[in-house]
Amino acid sequence: MKIFVMGGTGLIGSALVSRLTSRGDEVVLLTRRPAHAQERWGNQCTIVEGDPMKAGPWMQVVNDCEAVVNLVGESIFARRWNDEFKKLLRDSRINSTQNVVQALAQSPKTAAGNPKVLVNGSAIGYYGPCGDEELTEETLAGSDMLAQLAFEWELVTNPAEAAEVRVVRIRTGVVLDKNGGALPQMLTPFKLGLGGPIGSGKHWFSWIHIDDEVGIILLALDHPGAIGPIGILQSVGPRLAPAGDPTHASIRIETTSGSGGRDFDHGPAGDSSESSLPGLSIQVPRHRSGFERLVEVG
Repeated sequence: MKIFVMGGTGLIGSALVSRLTSRGDEVVLLTRRPAHAQERWGNQCTIVEGDPMKAGPWMQVVNDCEAVVNLVGESIFARRWNDEFKKLLRDSRINSTQNVVQALAQSPKTAAGNPKVLVNGSAIGYYGPCGDEELTEETLAGSDMLAQLAFEWELVTNPAEAAEVRVVRIRTGVVLDKNGGALPQMLTPFKLGLGGPIGSGKHWFSWIHIDDEVGIILLALDHPGAIGPIGILQSVGPRLAPAGDPTHASIRIETTSGSGGRDFDHGPAGDSSESSLPGLSIQVPRHRSGFERLVEVG
């Protein structure tokens, strides 16, 4: 399959491109840094220079591809949440999606006459804080800023569906990978002897390993049953855990100093579930997310 990948140099995108090329797919990679991508991937991919947030010649390349994976979106933890950064959070997601949807709407069928596929990023932040409620793909969007952003992110894919493109929206949990993303940051307090439950430890933590995340994207690309509203997949760990569990007393951090490991059974005092970041007071994720559609599809 010839697949146009947007956001292919990030944590998830890099892992996805590796899997796609290893299984023989033809990858066309959109990037603002072609020299960096060329150094990383060499001749394994076709590199296309362009800014996904801006309409441009890159959109014509989509015409020759059978599928698109759009993972573009500025990290919410990248820097202080001022008005400029909030606009970037929105524009990176909405503008990039609108542009690729426009390109697909102009050429929604493959050369063989089959519907093209759009696998588009989203997030479990769609639901907002929900306490102990178990969520499914049918649960309504929340009302906080991140929930409304995810709602709009999904909404702008609708014109592609109207053009009969098969659209899959992947609501991703916290992606864990030892080489990047959230996990190395989560481990730092433990290595300093300060690890423990976040806040009260009673809220839910929806997570997924990078290999499973990539596997779900591949399933969305390949499975004809992942389509329209039933194609909204929740990528979360198969064993949901209260956030206190990953930092329970049984957690053991192995050191590299030869002094063995260290056990932790303590955490921040109090019952707060708030985490203060520069310029932002954000609630610790509290999503008890299910994955009914994922089970149905495969």
